[in-house]
Amino acid sequence: DADTFVAHVLSVLALSGVQRPVAPAAIDLIKNAQQEEGGWSWDGTDATPADTNTTAFAVQALAATGELASGEALTKALAYYQSIQNADGGWPYQNPSQYGTDTDANSTAVAIQALVAAGQDPAGADWTSAEGKTALAALEALQNDSGAFAWQAAMPDDNLLATVQALPAVAGKAFPLVTI
Repeated sequence: DADTFVAHVLSVLALSGVQRPVAPAAIDLIKNAQQEEGGWSWDGTDATPADTNTTAFAVQALAATGELASGEALTKALAYYQSIQNADGGWPYQNPSQYGTDTDANSTAVAIQALVAAGQDPAGADWTSAEGKTALAALEALQNDSGAFAWQAAMPDDNLLATVQALPAVAGKAFPLVTI
């Protein structure tokens, strides 16, 4: 009862990463929790607004278990990302959001991973804003001279979590990162 939808999605990613079978019911639970606009919420309900991070993990889990990029779930998720992409090419956690809608490294990084999992090019034309900014450029703009990433431009200090989340995205890698 204390588990969240995110824990479920991460479990599916973990099983996929070690090449273990994933029950069809686990995949169905993910698909059934997708909201009308294409995103997923952290608790998997329609009562909570969708967010970019949970959506990214759901997309990667579905892709890792064989969902086609042309399938309904991933197509709707990509439309969700296009609908809330910022002018600088990046993403906020949510839009609208009580926390603001500025691009953050964490959300942009996992969104990039979702794009990669869905066979998209995060530096390509489909993910270039009207202002000519790409998702990858938005993330790279948050990298500090130290090599670490800032969480947001307004909070320019090195941020460990932002850096850890940015590295696979900059490398063009989606989860699961298979190690066996």
